[in-house]
Amino acid sequence: MVLISDPDMRPPAPDDLLRRLYGLTAAEIKVTLKLAQGVNLHAASEELGIRYETARSYLKSVFLKTSTHGQGELVALIGRLSAFS
Repeated sequence: MVLISDPDMRPPAPDDLLRRLYGLTAAEIKVTLKLAQGVNLHAASEELGIRYETARSYLKSVFLKTSTHGQGELVALIGRLSAFS
């Protein structure tokens, strides 16, 4: 395998990848990245200053947009995307 990269090209940030690849909104990205950091949904909603029900709604939307079926699967996807950033 040969990897060619441009050292002057900055890799995209994970939030930019999520926006471009899956059409996630800024709010959905914030919740997703909190989960990827190991924060549970209750704590994420508190840290983001949103209601738990709102965070759950965002998460359901993220599952649909990313074709994932649980938080573990979503976090694994984020981990794979992080390899590109």
